[in-house]
Amino acid sequence: MSRLGITMRFAALLFFTLCLSLLAMALLRSGWMIALPLYSLALLIVFVDYFMTPGAKDFEIYRQLPRSFEQRKDSDIFLTIRGKGPQNIKLRLTDTPPQTFLGGGQVLTVFLEKDAALCGYAVTPTRRGVFSFGNCYVEVYSRWGFCVKRFSYDCPAEGAVYPNLTAMRHYRMLAERRQLSWEDSSLHKVRAVGTEFAGIREYTPDDDWRKINWKATARANKLMTNIYDLEKNREVILAVDIGRWMQASQGLITRLDRALEMAAALMQVALSCGDKVGLLLYHMEAVRYLAPDKGPDQAAKILSALYDAQATNWPTSFAALSSMLRRKLTKRAFVCVLTYLDSVEEAAITLTELAPIVRRHSVFLSSLADEGLDELVNKKAAAPSDIYLKAAAAHRKQSVLEAAEFLRRNGVGAYVAEPAELLTRSIRHYLSLKGRAQ
Repeated sequence: MSRLGITMRFAALLFFTLCLSLLAMALLRSGWMIALPLYSLALLIVFVDYFMTPGAKDFEIYRQLPRSFEQRKDSDIFLTIRGKGPQNIKLRLTDTPPQTFLGGGQVLTVFLEKDAALCGYAVTPTRRGVFSFGNCYVEVYSRWGFCVKRFSYDCPAEGAVYPNLTAMRHYRMLAERRQLSWEDSSLHKVRAVGTEFAGIREYTPDDDWRKINWKATARANKLMTNIYDLEKNREVILAVDIGRWMQASQGLITRLDRALEMAAALMQVALSCGDKVGLLLYHMEAVRYLAPDKGPDQAAKILSALYDAQATNWPTSFAALSSMLRRKLTKRAFVCVLTYLDSVEEAAITLTELAPIVRRHSVFLSSLADEGLDELVNKKAAAPSDIYLKAAAAHRKQSVLEAAEFLRRNGVGAYVAEPAELLTRSIRHYLSLKGRAQ
């Protein structure tokens, strides 16, 4: 539906007409007979200008969205407007992105000089899932500038917001360049302890003397050593906790968001190493399970399962995880559990519930630490309340570290760290398990 708006030029025209009318009435007895035609002429000009201005039926608007969005990553949205009527028209467009997108809603000024014009703006999604875009509002300025036509277009569109995949792309790039195990010295050391025979080469002082191939040495009359690569086609399960502990947020991002970003990166590393990757989302019960597989199609399936996962109010039960994996996994697998360790008492319960699968599978827990605790612990106390905050932060940090240490003493790999460090530790642990696999 079109609406009429007035401009400053229209107000100036009325003011000029009023001044002329007052002047005519002051100088002439029949000045009112001049004022009436002046006002009529001004209104006629405005009406002609209005009817010459294109309406809603004279334009078409198309919104171009990226194939997908990512949390906390800027994305460009483009609007294309096509005109069927006169050209050289000034327009102002306002789009309606979802409320969870930062940066939308600004007014875009476009000059339609040809049949079509393109404009765009950037948005930053803050939440995952599928979100709908609203109407697009257009203001068309008349050719003489005395009025504005306003109307809206129904431009339905939906955009899927995935976790931030920056870390996943980083490890994909390393794998494509064959630098995955050279990312740092720790990963490089793991490469030498693979179990899958890959060939024979000349021995160097840095090689393990236990890998010397004596038959090849006798034939070549020089020391030769076996080359071993990491074993492939193992099954890797990414178990992501979506219980209530994962609702905790740091600004616009939740603990679950961080866990899903880590899951995507670990998936990429495992697929690049030739392993099969599966997914399990769980809380009190198993919510979604994807059987281990490999290839681009499996990566797409896992990402599709991750992008709309939401934390629930249910408590977490590792018994549900154990029960599901005991039924689904028929051979030894690597199970990476992305969760939150709260205390030694809960770690003891976790150990008991994981016992049925720990005996058969390689299980390691990656626990996301509360972000900002180190800053609070190291902050200088400026008031009595700061002392309480420092003590509470130190207690919380010590509690989760003790929980992880308890699990490690009982044979379950467990790490507690902030997201960036935790991802690196988890990848090192996974590669070291592959190197030790028998």
